[in-house]
Amino acid sequence: MKTFSSLSQAAAGIAMLGALLAIVPTEAQARSRTTVVHGSRGAVYQRQVEHVPGRLNASGAVTRPDGRTASRSFSTQKTNAGRVTSARATGFNGKTATYDSSRVRTANGYERQATATGPNGATASKHVSVAREGDTVTRTVTHTNTPPPQ
Repeated sequence: MKTFSSLSQAAAGIAMLGALLAIVPTEAQARSRTTVVHGSRGAVYQRQVEHVPGRLNASGAVTRPDGRTASRSFSTQKTNAGRVTSARATGFNGKTATYDSSRVRTANGYERQATATGPNGATASKHVSVAREGDTVTRTVTHTNTPPPQ
């Protein structure tokens, strides 16, 4: 009977530990991955992704056998009031395109601002404002496009 008592105490201890672990908040783990691929025609492709709670970063690059490289990167991060996102891409010709966006919560909705710049300098901007009052939702969108410089 003494063995049964020891086993039941051990089982109760394990059950209490399991219950404690179930209610204690745990931090989500960061994950990352790096990939390198060598192509059959001599090009090299590299990619890296890092994901932690509330943030994601990704980048990649391709290098041709002649040494020319194209790359891209992306980042998004949660903030206390919303989210911030940015992206960059550079082509084999050295020209860069960018994208930046931010979203902010307001007392009754949100606002989002996004701007993209193309490789030749043209820009596109968008501002979105959403507000809710009672059963009415008001959404205002403003677009601005600027052609590339001559």
